[in-house]
This record gives sequence, C-alpha cells and structure tokens, in this order.
Amino acid sequence: GSSPEGSARSGSRPPASLYTTRRGVSCPRINPSPAAAPLPPPPSSPPPLPRDLGSQATMYRAAGSHLRSLKNHGASRFASTSVVKQSSGGLFSWLLGGGSSQLPPLDVPLPGITIPPPLPDFVEQSKTKITTLPNGIKIASETSPGAAASVGLYIDCGSIYETPASSGASHLLERMAFRSTANRSHLRLVREVEAIGGNVSASASREQMSYTYDALKSYAPEMVEVLVDSVRNPAFLEWEVKEQLQKIKSEISEVSSNPQGLLLEALHSAGYSGALAKPLMATESAIRRLDISTLEEFIHVRFSDLFPMLE
Repeated sequence: GSSPEGSARSGSRPPASLYTTRRGVSCPRINPSPAAAPLPPPPSSPPPLPRDLGSQATMYRAAGSHLRSLKNHGASRFASTSVVKQSSGGLFSWLLGGGSSQLPPLDVPLPGITIPPPLPDFVEQSKTKITTLPNGIKIASETSPGAAASVGLYIDCGSIYETPASSGASHLLERMAFRSTANRSHLRLVREVEAIGGNVSASASREQMSYTYDALKSYAPEMVEVLVDSVRNPAFLEWEVKEQLQKIKSEISEVSSNPQGLLLEALHSAGYSGALAKPLMATESAIRRLDISTLEEFIHVRFSDLFPMLE
C-alpha cells in the first residue's frame, strides 16, 4: 500500500494503523518521524506581513504612484513655477514635508510681485474742519485715509432736558432710533443698511444724543439720507413702542444686580444737583407713564430747532 507520508500529502484519510483506541475513544497517534513535519517555505518568498502593515504598505504604494503621476502630468502645466523645479523629495517629502528646505526662503522676493511701500513711522492726524451751512447746521469733518466713513448727527437732547412728565424719554428715544419712519418700515431700513454693509447705532447721554452711520465713503449720500429720515420722521408705531418698553424693563432688572451701574447713578445723584442729578436710565415709575404722545411732545420741544434745518 501507500506510505503515511503520501496519504498526508494527498489529503486522503490516513490508514487505520495510525489510530489507537483507548476506552472506546479514537485518537490519532503522533508520528515522531521528521518526514511528517511541514516543509519550510522557499527562501526566495518573503514572510507574509501582518494585516495592518500590509494595508499601510498598499496605501503608501498607491500614494507614491499617484504622486509620480502628478509629477509626470503636472510638470508641464506648472512649469512656470519654481516649486516644481526645486521640490523632488519624493513620497516621504510629500507626506512629511522633508523637502521643504529646498523651497526658496521667505526673504527672497517672488518674481513678478510688486511689494507696496511701507507705512511711515509717523502719520499726522488730520485736522478737524468746522463748516457752517447756510441753514445753520455745523459740520465737523476729518479726512481719513481708509475706505470707510462715519457720519454722525449730534443733538442737544438728554436727561437734563427732561421734565417730571417726560422722565425717561431720552432712554426710550434711544431705543426707538432707526425704527419705522414715515417713509420706511423698520424692515426696509434694515435691508437698506445691510445692502451697503453699513452699521447704525444711537446713544443717549445726559446732555447729547447721537445717531451714527458707518459704511464705505461712496455711500455717504445714502447714509445722510437715512440719518435725516430717522431723526426727522419717526413713526412711533404703538407695537414698536410697547416692545421697547418691555426691553427697558428687562434692562432695569439686569442693572439692579450690577453694582457698578448703580454706583455711577448714585454718584451723579450725590455729586450734582438739578438737571445733572436726574437719572440717565428710565425708572419703573417712568415706564408706566411713557407713551407715544410723550415721545412726540419731547421730540417737538428738543428737535424744533433742528427740523427747519433738515428741510
């Protein structure tokens, strides 16, 4: 018959002589013959890599092939740049940045690039020019080197001009700035400001109130027109006034927990007497009295000299 080695190599069932029976259980008999040991792999074939190392090697080979194709097909397209001519670090240079030292240093001017002249060490501040228009309005202007312009309208209107009946009107008037006018709704005003990338703001102090508009210099006429319309033609819609009164109530509750804000108001009340001692922020009792008629009367008194000038 056939030898055990031949049966093992052919993959057929080994003969019955290789099996012994102990207590009715069949088990294979170990053949100590060295001929039954598996043959070693040929020396020419490399040992198999682990699964993770094999996948990494495959990834690097694919990346290297892709990099070589980019260099072969893209060298003619980017032949005008010095980077293609100088960077030849290969795959690991592309992956790890090993060939970055071959690029030109940053202190070498690039060809075809004109560097603008540096700014001087000292820039003289522009002088303020005061101009009085025929209608009596005074304009203070300064020349700015930038492309943006800021236009402001400043009015003698603040808490020192308030009466007991109009207490808190300056605070509410600040909140009602740039709302609906006789010519624009609040939505339209916001869309016009956003269309030119502008920014509007209003601020009320004890002696003055300011309306400002920031945008590019080329939109100066539009900026002035919006400022004049917002100051001269406020609509004071009922629902907008009620909304701002609710926000003032929330603001008062926040300031009551801010010791610094309370301290500044207390210092003014203790350090001054008369009009300067009046609070800058509306009180809760003043909020209950403020309405549309109070605002219209306050504007009519304080802006009466300004309205003819803005005709």
